[in-house]
Amino acid sequence: MDSENAGEWIKPLEVPQLPPDSALRALLGYLELDDIEKVTKHLNLSGKSVDALCYSSHQRYMKKAAVHGRNKESDDTSLFLNKEAEEQSQKQRERNSWFVYRRKLYAKKNTMTIEDHIARTFAAYGEIQPGSDATSPDIVTCVGVVRMCRDTGILDNKLGYLEIDDIYEKRQQEALSKYATSSSTEKPPSEHGLYLHSFTKVLESIAAVKFPEKRTEELMQAFVDAHIGPLGKSKGEPFEYEELLTRGNLELWRTHEAMLRKIFAHYATLDYISANLVSWKGVRENNSTLNIDEFLMFMINFQVNPVLLSRRQLIETLRFVDKHNDADETVDALLFPALFECLARIAVSIVENLPAKLADSRTTVTDLKAMRRFMSFLPQFQRTRFEAILERRGYNTRTTRRGVKKPEQYQAVASEILQKNTQKVQQWEQQYKAYQLYLRHEAQMRTISRHNHHHALAADSGVLAKFGRRGAGSGPLLGGSNNAEDPDSLNVTVSSLQDYIENRLPPLRTLSREQRRVKKEFQDDVSLFENKLEHVSWLRPYDEMRNWKSASSLPN
Repeated sequence: MDSENAGEWIKPLEVPQLPPDSALRALLGYLELDDIEKVTKHLNLSGKSVDALCYSSHQRYMKKAAVHGRNKESDDTSLFLNKEAEEQSQKQRERNSWFVYRRKLYAKKNTMTIEDHIARTFAAYGEIQPGSDATSPDIVTCVGVVRMCRDTGILDNKLGYLEIDDIYEKRQQEALSKYATSSSTEKPPSEHGLYLHSFTKVLESIAAVKFPEKRTEELMQAFVDAHIGPLGKSKGEPFEYEELLTRGNLELWRTHEAMLRKIFAHYATLDYISANLVSWKGVRENNSTLNIDEFLMFMINFQVNPVLLSRRQLIETLRFVDKHNDADETVDALLFPALFECLARIAVSIVENLPAKLADSRTTVTDLKAMRRFMSFLPQFQRTRFEAILERRGYNTRTTRRGVKKPEQYQAVASEILQKNTQKVQQWEQQYKAYQLYLRHEAQMRTISRHNHHHALAADSGVLAKFGRRGAGSGPLLGGSNNAEDPDSLNVTVSSLQDYIENRLPPLRTLSREQRRVKKEFQDDVSLFENKLEHVSWLRPYDEMRNWKSASSLPN
């Protein structure tokens, strides 16, 4: 890339469309739901510990709930919050009026029986069996049943995608086993879906879960009046990202359902103070929802926002899903089944934005690291195309590649680097030890020079001759021999002279006045010489002790 165009936006390569199931698998892998320790660490970022809950219904824990969050009425944020609350209440009134209008219209114009409503719903969400000559839908698949439950507000925390799938599978197996054990000449059940009578059985099972208090004869009427009649579709409509509701995606959702329930229960109960309500059981019974703030906190803590998707895109996705999957009839709030569709649409949006964000020179290093971690969970062919975009920007080229792809090559490179570093460390240790030996040798030579200097000064001054000692060349330091009468006579230092004066010379009380004066002068000469040694160099002339007249006058 030219230097003059280095800061410009690079046109991305043509990347083929990625199936939504692969995108969802990549997002769930990016969230690291298989690692309980990492999930717990992300959940603790919300300010409420997962392992040490201090929330309880006991009265002495109520004060902890008061300090859990700040007082929003004491600062300027209340102005923004009041405006946001007014807008949300207006949307809620519009949503409520829409539901009221649909139910009033149904109650006013309804002239159909329960069987007619079921047949109309079957035609709207059914499809033609493969290889059949029918001109109208004759079977309904599991995807069709789930879409019907989504559009009519049936899905909630008690009855989700997986529960609908279990009911569908149970009815299909019952139809197959009943046909296998009977001698009926009716048309055999289809492996691709359910016929109308089996679809009716599925609706009866769903109605029993939604209205457990109703009697059998009132069950279907209440179910049709509440869901299928006012909210059901009269004809088939195109469904965006229909591949999100495939069998593979449902099984993928089933694999991570336990961990996603834990995450949903954690964020949906951030403002709860009762320990009985922060679990999935309490969330299921109360039909708790995930609002925008809690959903954004979930995305931020798990590093989806802002590195992979912006806040505006997340809010738009949440509102779109909430509008078409609104079983609780509240604004900007998700139930647990809606979280599945929301995460799937977020995954598709991330993949669609990847080429542009990878090619954009304004993308930060943090964003690139997050995107490359997300890309590691994509299929190989798709990941290769995305890596090609990075190579056009200069990443993963020969000049910027820091490692190799094959593990064995990486181990070889790492071993070579470790060996070079070990050799350098050993060389530095040898140099350090050699320098220590050099300093030790220098200290010894200084000590020897110091002793020789003292010995030479004492010899030139006549002190050694007076005390029966040899000249400057005698002594162990200079290669001489010791005095036979006094083996320690050659250790001539200032301290040895002072020791000689104090211990070897006669005491002052036995000396005459003149001898006392001479001894006192000799002591003063030694002290003066010792004081001079602290301020002068060892290289001064040997004239310090030559004028010591007191040494020749000392008493024997």
